Amino acid sequence: MTDQTLVRPSLESRIAAMKPGLDVLGLPACVIDAERRYRYVNAAYCVHGGYAPDDYLGRTSEEIWGRVAQDGRRGALHKALAGETVVFNRRTVDGPNAGLWMRAHYMPVRDATSVVGALILLVNVQELKDAEEEIALQRKQLQLVLDNIGVPMSYVDSNRRFRFANQPGGDWLIADTAEAIG
Repeated sequence: MTDQTLVRPSLESRIAAMKPGLDVLGLPACVIDAERRYRYVNAAYCVHGGYAPDDYLGRTSEEIWGRVAQDGRRGALHKALAGETVVFNRRTVDGPNAGLWMRAHYMPVRDATSVVGALILLVNVQELKDAEEEIALQRKQLQLVLDNIGVPMSYVDSNRRFRFANQPGGDWLIADTAEAIG
């Protein structure tokens, strides 16, 4: 009997315990074992990735999509399998939602003695990313207007730290307004 045959029943019992909640969660969720093979996918994960459950189960992501994603998910999986919870934002690489920003939660699945797999939950953060992009664009446009207004302007907070300065104001004291901020 190999170590993996000992781990699988333990992982399967943990999946059985989590499955009812994950099935109704409405967020894409999957469980991957120590060999990086899918052991569980919920319906939302199948919709998100564009494949049926049988297309995932027992296979690695490389076997499904034909390549290794280069966005940090491999490292996050290794950390989760080592016992660390990892949360990061990433873009969906494949499937019907390619390009969509997701917050990925990689969490270790433990039995009584060790980590036997990783639970991955995905949360759609596209609206947040779109809003961040819009704010950055608006700030850039505002900075352009204020830098060309010809009047020195700055904002100093209650701790007497510069939080904003336009270029004419900076021209009096420093070469680059970014040096003054903070």
